[in-house]
Amino acid sequence: MPDTIGRNQVALDHLGSIDDAGVEFVIHTGDLVAEPSEWAYRAYDSVVSRLDVPIYCAPGNHDVFNTAIDDAEAPWWAQLTIDSSRIADFGRWVGPNWYSFSRKGTLFLGLNSQLINSGLPEEPEQWAWLEHTLQAEGSSATNVVLFMHKPLFVGHPEESLDASDFAQRYCIIMPPGRDRLLDLIRKHGVNAVLTGHLHTPLDISHSWPEGSVTRFITTGTSGSASPMAIDTFGLAGTPVGGVGYHLVHLDEYGLTAEYQRHQAEVIRGDWELADCAVSRLSIDSSPERQG
Repeated sequence: MPDTIGRNQVALDHLGSIDDAGVEFVIHTGDLVAEPSEWAYRAYDSVVSRLDVPIYCAPGNHDVFNTAIDDAEAPWWAQLTIDSSRIADFGRWVGPNWYSFSRKGTLFLGLNSQLINSGLPEEPEQWAWLEHTLQAEGSSATNVVLFMHKPLFVGHPEESLDASDFAQRYCIIMPPGRDRLLDLIRKHGVNAVLTGHLHTPLDISHSWPEGSVTRFITTGTSGSASPMAIDTFGLAGTPVGGVGYHLVHLDEYGLTAEYQRHQAEVIRGDWELADCAVSRLSIDSSPERQG
């Protein structure tokens, strides 16, 4: 489930559909709120707490802001920059910025993609944790799945990116962090990488020379439609087609994923905003569902 900013009724429709589908848990790939604040996370919690299954979140750029863009021409919202206080706030209000959990032999690793290339002191801590966890636990897992907010590419892992292009830098994790993470994914045979951010769905299977295959799935949005990634990279599809989420099934035989498009943006009305009162979310501890 991705990007629940902008249009709460769409997010509620998606949550209602997810509830009906009987899933075991939900992975939220970031942008829980429009701007990070105690009140915003209380509002978010009041909506998602109606689900009876765990929700595992990765921070997005609206949650902890962006890796520094350093471009005077960039919009103001892109120049909001991640710092240690934002990282700490997310940890206090939501849960860990990076962490792992296991389900039925599958190792899941959540990352803060906004930290990559940030130069903050927390960045090497996240890299060290990821490398250790993949080495220590990845080889014994039936599957390894990584999830985070920003994708690593839109076409293939070796695609070139223009570092001077604001939109590309905003949409995709840039080198050198991108290449370092792809090397780890390849080395440890990560089975799937789940991301959001683009507000448009992508599903790419990449075969590595060593024989392993990684599925790179970028899901849609539970918020507002956006043409940015479609226009920047010349992707197929329309902004309205990006309103949706993926249902994923993973077992010893592999991964299947089905994109659930919000039907013509018609409000289903399964759940209503009036049903969601803002809760008294304690900011001194993480919600239990964070795992």
